Amino acid sequence: TAGLFPYIGGNATIKNVAVKNSHLVGTQGAGGFVGSSYGTDAKSITLENCVSANNYIECGRGDSGAGALVGFLYNTTNGTTPTTLNNCLVYGNELVSTKGQLCSAIGGSFNAGKNSFNNSVFLGCAPTLPTASYHTNHNSKYSNCYTDQTPTPWDGAPFNDNQLKQITSTTGSAAKAAMPNLDWANTWFENKDGIPE
Repeated sequence: TAGLFPYIGGNATIKNVAVKNSHLVGTQGAGGFVGSSYGTDAKSITLENCVSANNYIECGRGDSGAGALVGFLYNTTNGTTPTTLNNCLVYGNELVSTKGQLCSAIGGSFNAGKNSFNNSVFLGCAPTLPTASYHTNHNSKYSNCYTDQTPTPWDGAPFNDNQLKQITSTTGSAAKAAMPNLDWANTWFENKDGIPE
């Protein structure tokens, strides 16, 4: 596996960390922060105030995945364990998988429960597997998230704007106007390139 933390068993919180301009290649899950996580229903992962930007992330195994934040989640029993993303930013990443799954957040999962993505932004991802879902995986829940790509649900009903809203302005004051429900006073700001962070 490959990631800032190649393997996490669960019950983990990663907070206030950025992974940028990195080259990450693994065979059983590759992600900017977590390569893979194997555990039981008692385990969970939370990423809060994290940024994955301008990384090359590649997974070479067919039943795993490549994700800008987490590569692959696996629970040994039918999962109720969530991975939760709060105030996370993804932009400018290139995701590569020779056979497996690709996603801007979590590459792939098995029995991993309902993941929750809140107040997060997904910009400029370049997946190289044409059949890949850009945004979501099984049973994920989105709330107040934004993207400059066309949202493509893996399964189920299309996203509504309160879940995952497509925007055209991604920098400066126009980005703030396009994403008004983010906490610009306390959590989000414009970086030197005008991108929300």
